[in-house]
Amino acid sequence: MSVAASTAARVVAASLVALAAACGDTTAPAFVVSSISATAGNGQHAVVATALPTAVAVQVMSTAGVPVPDATVRFAVVGAGGSVSTSAASTDASGTAQVLWTLGTVAGIDSLTATTGSYSVTFTASATPDVPAQVLVVSGDAQSAPAGTALAAPLVVMVLDKWGNAVPSTAITWSTSAGGVLASATTTTDANGMATDALTLGATPGPEPVTVSVLVGTVTLVATFVEQGN
Repeated sequence: MSVAASTAARVVAASLVALAAACGDTTAPAFVVSSISATAGNGQHAVVATALPTAVAVQVMSTAGVPVPDATVRFAVVGAGGSVSTSAASTDASGTAQVLWTLGTVAGIDSLTATTGSYSVTFTASATPDVPAQVLVVSGDAQSAPAGTALAAPLVVMVLDKWGNAVPSTAITWSTSAGGVLASATTTTDANGMATDALTLGATPGPEPVTVSVLVGTVTLVATFVEQGN
């Protein structure tokens, strides 16, 4: 072998050794994490205590601008933000890691953080109330007034789901069987799950019940006021 050929062979061999070393060196630019970003699942909404339809996914990138495989990403809900299918996941060949997120039982905005090293990204999701489960009398019960006159205070109810969240936009039916007159036969709950009505007592003195009903599928939820005409 000539001197030139021998020198060329040594250069090629050295290059191969260096390349192999870089492939196993996690401090090489291709492996040093420089960012983590949300790629799927942010800004979703679902009913409280249910899983979001789309998995939450992140991508981890290196200082060389390429995906980082086998990076550990830790997922954690913030406060009462529910739960995740796993608290830690490794990125795949595309630098992606994902989990399923089940929302908490409190309606509102839930948050989830995904962290790798010193880098993190935050996801948010909107948890909406479940279907109505109870109707509560808030105020206006057990009033008395002269027969045939209007009660001084309005009748107020609140509709809650099984987790205690106020349920807005719920249709309410009001009725009385003692001769009184309600301002409205139907109302709708507001953003706080509240609905209000007013009653003018019947002309005959005595107790005057007012029934409040909410239809949920085939089930009717009921609350009752009992007023008194003097």
